[in-house]
Amino acid sequence: MLNKYGDYPFSVVNYANLVARLKPNYYATMDYPCEPEISRSLGLMSNRERIRATVENALRLAEWESQLPGRLVPVIQGYELEEYEYCIRLYRQAGMIREYMAVGSMCRRISTEEIRRLIPGIYRAARQAGCERLHFFGLKLSPDLIPLGKYIWSRDSAVALDAYDAELRKRRGGRRWPRGQAEKRTALSAFLRRLDDLGLRYTSPTAPRAAGEAPDVRRYRCYRYPLPIGE
Repeated sequence: MLNKYGDYPFSVVNYANLVARLKPNYYATMDYPCEPEISRSLGLMSNRERIRATVENALRLAEWESQLPGRLVPVIQGYELEEYEYCIRLYRQAGMIREYMAVGSMCRRISTEEIRRLIPGIYRAARQAGCERLHFFGLKLSPDLIPLGKYIWSRDSAVALDAYDAELRKRRGGRRWPRGQAEKRTALSAFLRRLDDLGLRYTSPTAPRAAGEAPDVRRYRCYRYPLPIGE
């Protein structure tokens, strides 16, 4: 969206109205990603400018927080560790640290070593500021990242929509994204099998531990089911 428009094509107030209408359990703040590939046509050229704009959007949305359903989830932005730490400091100074926060600018990272270096550092900085749980937007699904599970409370599952399965893409005529309920159900089933292969269990962020479930079972938490089956 930001690459296409340069900025959000709607205001914070418009977004608050959308949250009021949809009534989600959680809603993230309107952030400005810091990956090098993201368009800077808005004029927010440096990552620090984008981080400050991210925090300002969160503060504006927080003005409506008491009137909105669900829980507000501030997004921590940056690209290098010190930038994420800078963002956390701004949130702390503004009194915007929440128990549950999200981390952006993860989806375009390919290097497992880079991710292994960043996530523990971001987690430590967030915990020191008072945040207890972190969601990671767009974090790739890889067995190499399983040891980082103690730092990751939840992650989004857009990977379920992507055709990481070459056979699924072939069956869709080469299309990357599924269309219609039948294709979405097929992609969801493939995604859940992938979790099983990695020894992960899909659940929502607030789902209680099942009766008899081992305390060390690895769980893949997400805001919502990975595919909007009814859409």
